[in-house]
Amino acid sequence: MKHIICVLALLVIGLAHVASAQDINGKWKGQMETPNGAMEMTFNFKVAADSLSGSVESPMGELPISN
Repeated sequence: MKHIICVLALLVIGLAHVASAQDINGKWKGQMETPNGAMEMTFNFKVAADSLSGSVESPMGELPISN
């Protein structure tokens, strides 16, 4: 679980840089490969000024995303 949270944190940091170049508000879907196979992930992004927030949902539950 710690590995997943670290990967998500790096993804959020990377997306924060992209947010300044594009509008990423809304719902995005993707997959993450795990030792047990692919896991579907849904990201709900909200960009306001210089901050990125929202949530990430997976079969394991939902986690908030914040700056």
